[in-house]
Amino acid sequence: MDATRGNTEVVPVFIGRAMNKGQQNSYSDGFPLGEGIRRLICRANFNLTIGTGTGAIAEGELLLIKSLNFRSNRGDKFFNMVPGRALWRIDQVKSGTLNYKDAVAASTAVYTVQWNMWFSDPLLNPDERDRTILDTSRYDSVAFDITFGTEADILTTPGTSVLTITMDMYAERYRGVLPANRRPKDMIEYTLPASINPTAATELNFEKGADLAIKRAYLTAFNSATLGTPFTGTPSDTTLADISVDTSDGKFWDTLVFAVAGNMNKA
Repeated sequence: MDATRGNTEVVPVFIGRAMNKGQQNSYSDGFPLGEGIRRLICRANFNLTIGTGTGAIAEGELLLIKSLNFRSNRGDKFFNMVPGRALWRIDQVKSGTLNYKDAVAASTAVYTVQWNMWFSDPLLNPDERDRTILDTSRYDSVAFDITFGTEADILTTPGTSVLTITMDMYAERYRGVLPANRRPKDMIEYTLPASINPTAATELNFEKGADLAIKRAYLTAFNSATLGTPFTGTPSDTTLADISVDTSDGKFWDTLVFAVAGNMNKA
């Protein structure tokens, strides 16, 4: 199961770890280091006792995941304040299919959401998929931070409802230190530019740097969103009419109908 043969193994990082709601949860002690990790497989388990709570919020199971960070002791930020909706949709694009999640309801039950945190890129050719693999032998430590919401993120009237949260994480990795010819060529970072209100602003600027390349952009539009809070509101294919991607050297996309762009990327 080493990188030379191209085989991987799936090992637990933690199972059934209790998470605090309404605040950031951090984990670094015991994270496996020394090997190449292609992805982290995450599952959040939301145990809801409904009490007098009513009114399930659509996609509340994703809205509960407020933000996720994954960083190294060397200052590398692989996932930078990425919310649950973005995590799940990015995984959908990269995996080519929807991952598992339970639609939250106003009833007592355990609702589960699962997603992959991709470091490798399954959309690339086989020889290139691991060019951004996480080589943990480069670091003394890595840290995983996740912030969950509260009952108010899944119910319009929380009442006496009680939510408890646990989480499981597994790592898909190559066994042993990566050989020189399989070490990463680039480092990947998932981050969010500031969201905009398209009725007042029509331009979203990307960060520019001599050591930065934009590999893929994920664009989503919502109605009734909370301005300044990414991936809130009701997803809509009709909020935007068309989009363009413009640079100092010309346009990569020129007035592409938004519905066409969306249909190009739906699983």
